[in-house]
Amino acid sequence: NSAGGPTFSFGKTRNGSVVQSGDDLGSIHWQPDDGTDLATPACTINAEVDGTPGSNDMPGRLVFSTTADGGAAPTERVRINSSGNMGIGTTSPLRALTIAKTGSIISGTGNSFGFSVNPLSSGYVYLDAITGGTGNTSLSLRTYNNGTYTQVIQSISGNETTFETAG
Repeated sequence: NSAGGPTFSFGKTRNGSVVQSGDDLGSIHWQPDDGTDLATPACTINAEVDGTPGSNDMPGRLVFSTTADGGAAPTERVRINSSGNMGIGTTSPLRALTIAKTGSIISGTGNSFGFSVNPLSSGYVYLDAITGGTGNTSLSLRTYNNGTYTQVIQSISGNETTFETAG
């Protein structure tokens, strides 16, 4: 009649010795039939040691990997480290959320990086970092409502900052 539920536990030792930073502590693999066999993983989740263990001190990280279309091996996509920082596209997240991606996330061009927040079904807030053809880099905050983009703030690598308002 305990309030606790069932537990699925992995145990790891180095032949009776303490584990070391980087050691694999256990993993879950999804390996569906690809028409040849069940050997190619589609996705994995790995638990690893993320620092130096000590007595009752076990720093850990979780690594989430997926296999790209046409690929044969998973690539790390997301990591949560022992500090609680999450990295998307990076193995070294420095903050609560670190995103590192080459190419585009929210636009059709290959020279921008950004993300969007969608608080309403009809509008978005975008934060973009864009590299122009002349090597200039800009950071912009813009909104999108019912088919219209509005630039709110833009900072260009030439130290120019613009603020724009609608109406």
